[in-house]
Amino acid sequence: MRKLRLLSLFGAVSLAVTLICMVGILGGRADEPMGGEVSAALSPYTVLHSFAGGPGDAARPWGSLTLSGTTLYGMSPNGGTTGNGAIFTFDTKKKVETVLYSFGSVANDGIGPNGSFTLSGTTLYGMTNAGGATNNGTIFMFDTKKKVETVLYSFGSVANDGANPCDSLILSGTTLYGMTNAGGANGYGTIFMFDTKKKVETVLYSFGSAANDGTGPYGSLILSGTTLYGMTPTGGANGNGAIFRINTQGMEYKVLYSFGDMPDGANPWGSLIRSGTTLYGMTTNGGANDAGTIFEIKTQGQEYKVLYSFPGWPDRPGRRRQRLWHDFHVRHEDKR
Repeated sequence: MRKLRLLSLFGAVSLAVTLICMVGILGGRADEPMGGEVSAALSPYTVLHSFAGGPGDAARPWGSLTLSGTTLYGMSPNGGTTGNGAIFTFDTKKKVETVLYSFGSVANDGIGPNGSFTLSGTTLYGMTNAGGATNNGTIFMFDTKKKVETVLYSFGSVANDGANPCDSLILSGTTLYGMTNAGGANGYGTIFMFDTKKKVETVLYSFGSAANDGTGPYGSLILSGTTLYGMTPTGGANGNGAIFRINTQGMEYKVLYSFGDMPDGANPWGSLIRSGTTLYGMTTNGGANDAGTIFEIKTQGQEYKVLYSFPGWPDRPGRRRQRLWHDFHVRHEDKR
């Protein structure tokens, strides 16, 4: 439950979490310094819905929205009738939010969802951080027509299984790929696949199985052909996280890069994106100002480059602000 409180902390900017729609942002002038104060040229935004929490609404949503037609789908780790999280929709035409499902409503249900949905036709796939038959989290599906949630898999159901997934799934054909933050043969999390037809989960890799391996992933995988790419916020040769790749059969695992600290990036959070043979991502720490970076690296692990170092807050060191989640993660690992 401590992990769920952490997710709530970083999923909310304030107690009144809002669903917002950006009307537009005007580009800054060429003579404006990067990383300075927010430009006055920023256009207004419109609050479409303020989450109320409690038994009647979702609270502190985590992850991104998924659009289907004129409907947005999302999840929250808190709120709902049970207080264990909710699935909600927002009608972009009527400007109405509706809670479709409250987690923990049935026996062995998942609780505390985080991350984003993966949409296939009229089916949404997602994960919960806890709950399920063994209280290690679940993979679930939600039928957008029937408004029915079904637990497809409970983590921890087999030996050396993963536990406590912390982000989103990706879909290729009828196979889902994802990661767990804990569990596996070494207790540092797993990479797994789930066959949506056979309802079978397979652990492809347990983190901590190789020298200088990454540990405890908090993010999603990306897929290019038959290769999966991802990051971990801890582990690696320097303990500051790693970038890795593995094929979809669970073979040819390789650490592509181990993050340093300053002026290198450290502790990546979230997911990579790919453009051709280049991967892009961000770190929450490290860089020239110890406030995080934007970086690029080739898919073969070459030509790592820091593209931008965040300046941090002028009145507070970036490390103190950015490292809160990392310190909690380390304490959690120690008590696992």
